[in-house]
Parts: sequence; C-alpha cells; structure tokens
Amino acid sequence: MQPFSQKAGWRSYETRGQPIQAQGQEITPIERVAQFRWPGGAMIWHRPVAVEVRRPGGIARLPIPNTTRRIIALYLVGLALGVLALSLMQRRSGPQVSKRRRRRSR
Repeated sequence: MQPFSQKAGWRSYETRGQPIQAQGQEITPIERVAQFRWPGGAMIWHRPVAVEVRRPGGIARLPIPNTTRRIIALYLVGLALGVLALSLMQRRSGPQVSKRRRRRSR
C-alpha cells in the first residue's frame, strides 16, 4: 500500500491485498483507491476491480464488474422519467378554473 499524501487534491491508484493460498493456487485481491483530500479532511473510496489467480500453469486476472455505475444510471433514468411524466401530466391538465369561480364571475 502506498503512503497517504498530505497534499490537497485528487489521487487514484491500484493496490494488492494479502495473497491467499487455496487448493494449490494463490489468490490476490486487487482494488482501486480514489482519494480526494482538502485542508479539513478527506474522502477515500475503495472498490474491488479484480482477483489475480496464480496457478502452476500461469496467472489469470479475473475482473470484477462495477455495478455501482449501473445502479446510479438506473436511478437517474428513473428520476428523469418521473420528472417527464409529471411535466406531461401538468401540461395536459392545463390551467383550470373551477366551476364556482365561473358562476360567481357571471
């Protein structure tokens, strides 16, 4: 793991976890770290990106799909469709004057 910088700003890098021995294989988790620092604090986000498997025959890197982006995209699409539906409902109804007001104004 790399040392944490005290400078303000954005930084992104990959780290490797501790290797695990299982069934004659060595499995190493790999994660991406995104850091955003400012003078009063920091935000650090860790996300798994892959698993590296070492076998006697070679090394294989198995990627882990990022579902966070898909979830955020689905949420934003749903929000946009909701706003669109509400605006269409208001447009169809138009400005309405109640029947009581019409009778009084005559």
